[in-house]
Amino acid sequence: MEHRTFNVNELFPELERNGRRHRWYFHYTTLDVMDKILANGMLFLSRVGKMNDGKEADTMPDNIFAACFSASGTESVAMWNTYGIPRRDAVRLCFDGCLVRKFLDGKFGVLKCHARNKDGIVIDEIPPEKVELKMFDVIYASTGEKHFQYREKHCTVTDGKGKSLNLLGGRFAGYAKMCGWSYEREVRLLLTLKKDYVVPDMEKVSIDFSDVVKCLKTNKLIYKAYPILLGPWTIPSKRDELTKRKLKVGKSLFTGYLDNLKTVCDKCTTMEKCTCAHKHAR
Repeated sequence: MEHRTFNVNELFPELERNGRRHRWYFHYTTLDVMDKILANGMLFLSRVGKMNDGKEADTMPDNIFAACFSASGTESVAMWNTYGIPRRDAVRLCFDGCLVRKFLDGKFGVLKCHARNKDGIVIDEIPPEKVELKMFDVIYASTGEKHFQYREKHCTVTDGKGKSLNLLGGRFAGYAKMCGWSYEREVRLLLTLKKDYVVPDMEKVSIDFSDVVKCLKTNKLIYKAYPILLGPWTIPSKRDELTKRKLKVGKSLFTGYLDNLKTVCDKCTTMEKCTCAHKHAR
């Protein structure tokens, strides 16, 4: 496998440049969240400090929020299983890369965003000048080792004087996750609030993403990908409902192949396949 060395001053521009170039941006979520996105065009960003990589979360300041996407057009069972909970409501959204770039370049107008509390209620309108918004590829670092994996290549980062750097923590916070997550091919929309902007009880930030969301409402494919792809465990009637709404909907390649997987429910003690109707059944 090819090995590449980056000067630290080259790394960040490369991640941002490549993060903006993807043909599509996939987002694994649930039908409930999808309906909210379609209804109001809002995209919610969460504190990076509450994300699933604990090593990364420990290093993140409170003024950074993110929405996570995948650049991989190949379906992932792991992604379905991690982000599409409850399973019967799992869905993958595909956003058109051209529209995402126009949004990032401000071609749809001034950014509109709001601070929200833990219940999702708006508590303040955030002035655009208090916000910095970036889209970039995530890199994957090895614990205790001074190298990382990026785009299927082993890489090293130096400080410009030949000294290798450890990517976990410090200035790499928000840009690096542990190598175990590399299958995600994650791309992040990262929103950083100016230090002087403080709103008590703020847990999320919503942005007006409506000009990008319109690609989900089309009856055409996005670069041969379905705008809306239902998960492996979603019942057929859900697809019929969405089709009646004139949405272009596909079904997972794994549909019917994963039904024998053992599952566990948060509210059940059995280790056998859970057949209950609890909301959190996996």
